[in-house]
Amino acid sequence: MTSVEADERLDQLKRRLFNDVAAEVPPVFTHILERYVPPTARTVAVTSTELGRHSVFWLDGPQFGGLAYDDGGNDSAPRIDGAVWPVSELRLATICIQDTEHGPATGQLTRWKRHVVFHLGGKELTFTALDHPRGTDRAGDFIDAVLLAMGR
Repeated sequence: MTSVEADERLDQLKRRLFNDVAAEVPPVFTHILERYVPPTARTVAVTSTELGRHSVFWLDGPQFGGLAYDDGGNDSAPRIDGAVWPVSELRLATICIQDTEHGPATGQLTRWKRHVVFHLGGKELTFTALDHPRGTDRAGDFIDAVLLAMGR
């Protein structure tokens, strides 16, 4: 494989995970994600360039995983860590709805945030989705897939 083909493969992965080929994800993290995140997985990625943090969570059949990159700031070296758990270890999901937008003419709720906390062992993983009457965002799709997998 040529370096151009390898670069294109990694760009496709960034596009799939971060929904943006221009996302400022460190190449080492992209290489590691390529190894651990199955191509068929449902994913959600969160990036905070100003904080130097990137996270990816995935669901693939009975597997729930997450990897995070932290650039360490000026104080330390970059750090990449994560875990993979069986979905069966997800014991509880708590859900909180927060209204965000009302229609000007009707006053009815038109957009809302859904905060879901998954309890996994001694950890809590929080995801936030932006929903509206016709659907949800990518995080919402991921949350819905995890909730469905928990019920199996």
